[in-house]
Amino acid sequence: MLTPMDVPVNLYDLHLGLGDKENIAPIPFPAGRLALSIDATGQFAVADQSASLARLLEQERPAEAVPLDVTFGGLIQLAGYEFEPVNWKSGQTNNLLLYWQPLQEPDLGLAGAFELVLKLSTQGATEPVLISTQPVFPNLTTTGTLKRGEVVPIQYPVSVPTALPAGNFLLDICLTMSANGQPVAGTVSSTSEPVECLSLPVTIESP
Repeated sequence: MLTPMDVPVNLYDLHLGLGDKENIAPIPFPAGRLALSIDATGQFAVADQSASLARLLEQERPAEAVPLDVTFGGLIQLAGYEFEPVNWKSGQTNNLLLYWQPLQEPDLGLAGAFELVLKLSTQGATEPVLISTQPVFPNLTTTGTLKRGEVVPIQYPVSVPTALPAGNFLLDICLTMSANGQPVAGTVSSTSEPVECLSLPVTIESP
């Protein structure tokens, strides 16, 4: 039996097992599926699943990532991004790093069900200067590679044309269905505001 002095106040995953003292067969629970909170008095309580997912996100998303909180269909959350390098360069392949967090156990076809459409444009322009369509989860083809609650960093390369002048641009991030190209609307978790594409400011420098 644990006492208040045994463990610090925190949120913990609970791992169960069946068997005798020498032969215990663990019962697998994905991270965040069954979590316990322990308060200052040592009292145990089953934690709300949203709280456990938020704690996993806090632990796994790097401090240098810009936070985002857009969910798609209640299935997955776009939780943050980074530009690599911070200022992109024309005539080179630059990277957009997105942090995804599955909110439910992924279905078999989730990895290939969506595409990411990246549109680079000057601020105030009506037409993009560059469009790049990429799989959302490249090289992930089975449910075993996507786990509920786990923060998954995915890198998306973007080749910026040499002729593009230096300046400030917007990079629109849009999620579409792979089968028909239809846009997938997201929801800002904190406000419940619908959003179809995210616009991220990016600076492009001359090589």
